[in-house]
Amino acid sequence: MNSEQENSNEEDLKRFLMRISYSGMGVDRKLDELLSQLRKSIKQQAAIDDLKFDVDAITEHLRELEERIEAKSKAGKNNNESDESLISFISQIEQTDIDNKLKKQLNKLRKQATKSNAKAIIEELVKVIESALQHSEIKSKRWNPFSRSKKESGDNIQAEESDAVPATDGSNLIPASLVDALHNFAEQLANIDIYKKASSEIKKQIQELEYFDQLSSLIEQIASVLLEAANQEHVQFENFLQKLNKRLLNVASYLNKAAVGQEGILADSEKLDNDLKSTILDIQQEIQDSSGLGPLKQRLLGSFEHIFNSVNRFKESQATRVEASLAELKIVREQLEVTEEEADRLKENLKQQRFKAYNDPLTLLPNRYAYNERLSQDYSRWRRYRTPLSLTVCDIDYFKQVNDKYGHSAGDEVLKQVANILNNGIRESDFIARYGGEEFVILMPETGLADATKAINKLRIIIRDTAVSIAKDKNIKVTVSAGVAEFESNDTANDVFAKADKALYRAKEKGRDQVCAERTQKLKPEQ
Repeated sequence: MNSEQENSNEEDLKRFLMRISYSGMGVDRKLDELLSQLRKSIKQQAAIDDLKFDVDAITEHLRELEERIEAKSKAGKNNNESDESLISFISQIEQTDIDNKLKKQLNKLRKQATKSNAKAIIEELVKVIESALQHSEIKSKRWNPFSRSKKESGDNIQAEESDAVPATDGSNLIPASLVDALHNFAEQLANIDIYKKASSEIKKQIQELEYFDQLSSLIEQIASVLLEAANQEHVQFENFLQKLNKRLLNVASYLNKAAVGQEGILADSEKLDNDLKSTILDIQQEIQDSSGLGPLKQRLLGSFEHIFNSVNRFKESQATRVEASLAELKIVREQLEVTEEEADRLKENLKQQRFKAYNDPLTLLPNRYAYNERLSQDYSRWRRYRTPLSLTVCDIDYFKQVNDKYGHSAGDEVLKQVANILNNGIRESDFIARYGGEEFVILMPETGLADATKAINKLRIIIRDTAVSIAKDKNIKVTVSAGVAEFESNDTANDVFAKADKALYRAKEKGRDQVCAERTQKLKPEQ
């Protein structure tokens, strides 16, 4: 019975070790390998000493990992999320209409951003921009995938805002496209909790931007925000690792005690076996030497009493060991449950932060950063396999008039309901994102220009025929215009977006509530 209890305790411990090995996955490559080895040992029914060796190796690596994280934190290095934000910011400037020399410099900086610290990259970025000002003036009228839409649907198409911030010295002016890119970057930061407070100050500085020499302080402000957030997340992750390390140490301690207990059981069993053998030999000798039943009976009773006492002592010893083992196991179980809860909270928090970083808070559609990521994937797939791929730019007609007449809350309702219709109307393989303002962009893999135009036209009709509720008893009708383009020949992603944008303008000029398509080259008419 005691042996069965001990086996049951060992099985419980192995199950708990198996579960805790999964809760630590994904933290570090080597840690994943060590945890995998622990699971392998458990599955192979390894002895307690072997499991103790695996746990000791995990504990030692966690100590090393803790020291590395602390060293990185003291050195002020950035984390992955801040690196991505800095790379995204450089990409925003890189994709504006600038000369090739500056593009090459920015491209080199973007590649270095994952290897160098943020402060050095920021300082080098300022030097690149200031140097470029001495050689050429940056234009601002071409499409920029990170800037806001240049059109206001409710206004006359002919009336456009000036492309540069007005100033007397035109050689040092910041183009409107770059200011828009910075505004959009600040808005995306505001969607992430850790950046929300600082983003308002960044927005204020952006509004006051006029000349390139003002960029230095702004970029330093952005860098400090990213670094501060990175340090906060380092601290949180470090605390989690420290707690995990302490709990693994407790598991190791329990394994040590279990190993000692196992040795004690073996020693007690050996002692009991020796006592029984000795007593049985004594009984045999007494039977041989006995001359009568009376004395033999008394000696046998004494021997049996000795056997019973030895067995009882063994049982009591084992009961004490089992009780202590169960108490230790209970502590390990409780700490394991706490660790699992903390790991689940950490995973959920990371999931929420990623959703906020890649989704528009109003429509809940993917935002421009998510679009850029998906566009890169689809474009690479198109370049490799040359399967059809179409892109649509869709814009709500006269949206400014909705805001002016009914208020911005009504405009928000229009955006949400139109976004919902578009999202529900596309295929699962398609991708839609809110591109900015009242503009949406749709990627349609495995779809040629003609089929894409038909599909978008159906969505246009659905929106036109749907009453949009902007208040309890107030419905209005809205329409959309769209431009469709297909990836062809040696098109870049910018080329295709420019074609779709051109088709959208044509739909606006023709009276709105239309879908127009644009090709790279006109097809020759059939003979």
